[in-house]
Amino acid sequence: MKIDYFADTDTLYIEFRDLPVSETRDMGDEAIWRQSGAASIVSVMPIPLPAQAPPIREADGALRVGGTGVTLETVLWAFQQGATPDDIQRQFPSLDLADIYDVIAHYLRHREAVEEYLREREQAYRETIEELKKEFPQDDLRARLLERRKR
Repeated sequence: MKIDYFADTDTLYIEFRDLPVSETRDMGDEAIWRQSGAASIVSVMPIPLPAQAPPIREADGALRVGGTGVTLETVLWAFQQGATPDDIQRQFPSLDLADIYDVIAHYLRHREAVEEYLREREQAYRETIEELKKEFPQDDLRARLLERRKR
């Protein structure tokens, strides 16, 4: 899957498969549908992106999507791995599909700021892991467990 954002027109181009195009249809509102074969959708272009605030709220020090416990970074990680909004909703059924699209649109519009947030979250995660390793050292954990097993 290939996704391109065009800031000058505030539109999104989504290419689902790299296949030859056998049919192109004008879908109105400047949207174009391209198809290969009987049922394979190749691409949709352009898709106007709504200019609205994404359904993101802060809870417990993290940004959550909609009224769920699913974090912003979880949705964006899945998207960056190639998951479609429908795939993400199947993984997290508590998410509203429209909210997923809104979050992705916000990310594409404000990529630099969102990437900075994601870097900060990654750094905080790494720091927490280091603190836990210091608080609960596991250097001799295997030896202790094996000793306990002998009893």
